[in-house]
Amino acid sequence: PAIMAFVGFAAFRGRLDVVTPLRVSLASQGLNLVLDPLLIFGAKMGVGGAALATACAELLSAMTYLFLLVRRGTLELSAKLLKPPPLSSFAPLIVGGAGVLARS
Repeated sequence: PAIMAFVGFAAFRGRLDVVTPLRVSLASQGLNLVLDPLLIFGAKMGVGGAALATACAELLSAMTYLFLLVRRGTLELSAKLLKPPPLSSFAPLIVGGAGVLARS
């Protein structure tokens, strides 16, 4: 969920929409703010409660971005998204990665 939220944030910034990511971030961090003390102290979960609260907030953020991207027509969900890319498309990535690896 955290990567989906990161990509959603970047997609909206790429569309020059900075207000939507701000609202989504405020909502998800607000949920985290409420769930943290409830799960840490109320449910006596300690650090696990903090982790669960953060995971819930990230999930809310990711799902919200996904919903908004589909609704605004930026992302079209289809079975094609689940199909892995052909191996030949990885060649430029492998060549570039090998160059970086050799340089370091």
